[in-house]
Amino acid sequence: TRALGQATGQTAQTPDRLAAGLQRLRGGMGQVGQQAAALRDQLGATRARLDELRATGDRMRTLPKLAQEASTTGQRLEQARTRVRELARQMAASEAPTARLAASFERAKATAASLKARHTEQTQELQRLRNQLTGAGLNASDLAGSERRLAAQILATTRALEQQEAQAAALASRR
Repeated sequence: TRALGQATGQTAQTPDRLAAGLQRLRGGMGQVGQQAAALRDQLGATRARLDELRATGDRMRTLPKLAQEASTTGQRLEQARTRVRELARQMAASEAPTARLAASFERAKATAASLKARHTEQTQELQRLRNQLTGAGLNASDLAGSERRLAAQILATTRALEQQEAQAAALASRR
């Protein structure tokens, strides 16, 4: 190697220069690796945010349906309670209620209890959804405006994700 170094005009320190060059090259590759890791983390966070926004949209679309169901159940509950009161009056007015009347009264009470439980579940779920939407910065009372804001957030997040994916592809081509 000494003769080769003398023939090319290089000194015996050529291996040191090669090592330094390799070290610089490794350093550059290390930066690319660090950039790739940071970008991978950003992509993961952006995808998670997009999933979260889409889930919020799903909850928002569920709200009107659940509110309608709770309203319908509430109306049916009031009708069942009215029926129970009516049958209770009939039983009180009769000296000896018939078995049929007693059975109707028991069925009406069971129906009312079932509807009450269902209505309670629905109103609790409705409140839970409203709280989630409020927690996400959306107004459950203004669904149209909230949907527009959410759509804008989804669009912005999707664009950010597309840009990050393009950066990742460019970074991958440098490796």
